[in-house]
Amino acid sequence: MTEPVLRRAGRGDAAFLSNLAVEAFATYGDYRGLVEAWAADPNVEVTLAEHDGAPAGAAFLAFLRPGEAPGTKVADLLALAVAGPLRGRGIGRALVAHVVARARDVARRHDISELRLAVAETNAAARSLFESAGFAYQDAEGSYARGQKALHMSLPLRGRRPGAG
Repeated sequence: MTEPVLRRAGRGDAAFLSNLAVEAFATYGDYRGLVEAWAADPNVEVTLAEHDGAPAGAAFLAFLRPGEAPGTKVADLLALAVAGPLRGRGIGRALVAHVVARARDVARRHDISELRLAVAETNAAARSLFESAGFAYQDAEGSYARGQKALHMSLPLRGRRPGAG
């Protein structure tokens, strides 16, 4: 299996990101405008995964002060998606590993305590991926635009890494 190539997304990737939003998130609502806004926001790091030289997936990472605790800083995995025909090839796993490593790097320099995300309760594949990366479920829940339950997960960024030793 070919390892995906990860790179920072650029302006030339806008059409792919918009199409990916439609394909990957349509079940949950129309997220195309939000994904386009994230891609254009200099405060959101968009990592693009390429498979065999073509765009295959993306992850959107932001560092922010959450509304519920403005005195703290967190890393927020806003979205992660892989194009349907390319799922199951390790692209999502590579994106998650990259995001976790990036968040840990920034956390060491900027006092960031955790990486958090929301995932649809019905998205078993994504939940399994995040669980395998060490994310744990939090008490908080939310919902997507079409009413699906959103589960909140987080990964501590301070201290020992799982499996390190």
